Amino acid sequence: MYFKYEALECPKCTRHSLVQRDENVYACINCDFKKDFARPLIQPAKNSRSSVVELVAMLAGALVLLVLL
Repeated sequence: MYFKYEALECPKCTRHSLVQRDENVYACINCDFKKDFARPLIQPAKNSRSSVVELVAMLAGALVLLVLL
């Protein structure tokens, strides 16, 4: 019986040396790359009020530009 095995390529050193350390954690045995895939890729906004203020400021700026043109 023959098993074909391909190691995952490390995005940092580009060698095929990624190993699974925990359920969702992969690490490279060649360099110091480590990634926890259980964590979300995009961190949620800590303060949603500040994003509302930024949106209102952008809309106000766009309105001012339209009035000036």
